Amino acid sequence: MIAMLRESCVVGTADGSPGDGDGGGASHGTHRAFVRLAAEIRTHQLTVFGERSIYVSDDELAILRWLSMLQRPSQSAHLRMANPFQHALKACAEELVRGDERRLPARSVLADACVEREDCFRITLLGGPADAAPETSSAPTDSPEAKVLALVEAQKFATASQFRALGISTQKLSRLCRRGYVERVALGLYKKVGGSAPALAG
Repeated sequence: MIAMLRESCVVGTADGSPGDGDGGGASHGTHRAFVRLAAEIRTHQLTVFGERSIYVSDDELAILRWLSMLQRPSQSAHLRMANPFQHALKACAEELVRGDERRLPARSVLADACVEREDCFRITLLGGPADAAPETSSAPTDSPEAKVLALVEAQKFATASQFRALGISTQKLSRLCRRGYVERVALGLYKKVGGSAPALAG
């Protein structure tokens, strides 16, 4: 995948036709999808190393992480593609499965905080706070959603026991995580969505 990505960034032909390379054995549709993604990578000035580099950049790892997630409808069905870069990622992920039957491992290769440091990578949840803004703004201040948001706004991180003290069960907290109100960063530790992750001792 890295080789295909790097070759597409080097070739960068406007019509998506294969260049001198073989596209890593990719189908024509997959090659076109990667060329489209490469154009967006250049637009956002993301770091993609040369074809022969033995190193992998954080941006390359972030792209792999999103490609892996977007290949799995069970993980990506609740995500909203908000910009051309994200649409290009989705097209690549779908073409890899459909055209070449290549599927990345499901395990994330990079922490969320690293992946989301660039605006173009911030893929939002459907049904999260952004979608429900009118409803949550008029919600009573003693609602579970309001309590969760107030706690993570007041302090950088909050524990499951702090939420339980507010009357929010673990099951309710899990549902609010899935809806995008709060983000779980470790066992029993939560943060505001989009906030920086803590440095956890190994």
